[in-house]
Amino acid sequence: MIGHLKGFVKALPFVKEIFLSIYERKFSKANNGNLFRGVYGTFDEALKSAPSTKPLGYDHEAPASMYLDRLIKLHSTDYPILFWLKDIVKETKSLTDFGGHIGVGYYCYKDILGITDDFQWVNYDVSAVTEEGRELAINRGVKNITFTSNFSGIENIETLMASGSLQYLKENIWETVAKHSNKPKHILINMLPIHDGHEFFTLQNIGTAFCPYRIYNRNNLIHNFENLGYQLIDYWTNPEKSCYIPLKPNHSQYGYHGMYLKLSVIK
Repeated sequence: MIGHLKGFVKALPFVKEIFLSIYERKFSKANNGNLFRGVYGTFDEALKSAPSTKPLGYDHEAPASMYLDRLIKLHSTDYPILFWLKDIVKETKSLTDFGGHIGVGYYCYKDILGITDDFQWVNYDVSAVTEEGRELAINRGVKNITFTSNFSGIENIETLMASGSLQYLKENIWETVAKHSNKPKHILINMLPIHDGHEFFTLQNIGTAFCPYRIYNRNNLIHNFENLGYQLIDYWTNPEKSCYIPLKPNHSQYGYHGMYLKLSVIK
């Protein structure tokens, strides 16, 4: 029995190698998306590791056609955001949706929140996606949603909402906020992979492309926002979201997170 066990242990590296080879073939070709592979120290390292079988990033026509179901259907991950937005939109005149794709948040939330025609919804995303969003808004006759790929050019940001988008940034989100001439009073973050230990990148197959994917460290994220003058008002979990990285149990993420931060001190 002991001899068989020793033989199995010796074979483990070989079994691991076979598994990784099979998974790599699946990862490089799969079209259903949401697959992850590897642990990397930087955005560029993850990017360089990508197979040549798909484009890189979201700035392509195919990713712009994703998430159409979210235009009309609420998901359980939407409810924490809606809980805080219902009061915020009553006291503000605009919202900037960071990585808002083709306006999925606007179309899904507007009736629930009672968004009026004089409320300005600014949708920030990559060029291919904003072009698609602009065309959709024209076809629907929507006047109070605008699209931009220039975040620094947005003059007045009262509320910044980022739902499932910050993990795709090369730059840390607090650095992006700190550079802006106008710090938003309210920041709502949702569906973000946040690790209590490691901060790193992995590579994601979204089905239509490969994207470097950042896993944030919780304390570091909150601490850097506090240094900008923000107070953490609420913190929640999205238990239905996960990031499984094969053979990396200490880096895999089971349950994403969100938070509401409010500017209390201007620094």
